[in-house]
Amino acid sequence: MIKFFRHIRKNLLMEKKTSKYFKYAIGEIILVVIGILIALQINNWNEERKNRVVETQLLENLRSSLVSDVQNQINPILEQLELDLSNIRDIKHFLKISATYHDSMNIKFNSLMYSKIFLYEVTSYKALENEGLKLIQNPELKSNILKLYNMEYTELEYNIENFMNNLMSFYRPNMRELFLFLDDNEDKGYKPDDYESLRTNRDFRNNLITCTTNCSNIYKTTSKLKVKVESLIATIDKELK
Repeated sequence: MIKFFRHIRKNLLMEKKTSKYFKYAIGEIILVVIGILIALQINNWNEERKNRVVETQLLENLRSSLVSDVQNQINPILEQLELDLSNIRDIKHFLKISATYHDSMNIKFNSLMYSKIFLYEVTSYKALENEGLKLIQNPELKSNILKLYNMEYTELEYNIENFMNNLMSFYRPNMRELFLFLDDNEDKGYKPDDYESLRTNRDFRNNLITCTTNCSNIYKTTSKLKVKVESLIATIDKELK
């Protein structure tokens, strides 16, 4: 093709058709420019296609992580908190009515000793943060992802950290002072050394109130978080379609 154009230019010069030569040269330049623009556009299309493939993979991986967070972290936390709050209500009621102590209560005191933890999957988000946030085309989706990992997950971590500080500083020391730990196949839990004095123990009653507040805050935060995570999963599903 290049030899063909060169042959045309040579003939025009030999025939001294200068005006035609310049017109032809301009036309050739235009064709070259058009060719370059087409090549650039094709390259842009290829890059965009590659970006969309990467975006899809990143979103699919993030979706899997979010589903895992709901199933393996958020739902178990909510289930445990529902049990803990129910047990604490029963303990408060039992102390209030001055009932005769029954060993069936032993298991309920476990809720004052259980630790809390939130270990969400972060690998997919880190990959997205490091490589692909700029590839997310939907600005609302990008914003919601950032809010979830940098604000909403952090809020739950903060509430759990507050609970754990109280657990280690107050609940557990108080329980170890006032209770006997039972650890056999037939009877697990904590049995008060002196039930009557337990009923009037100010530190223990304060711990019950504080633990209720801590668990309620974690439960509310986790419940709201579940709604937001499931909403984000639905948005990702819509985006992938």
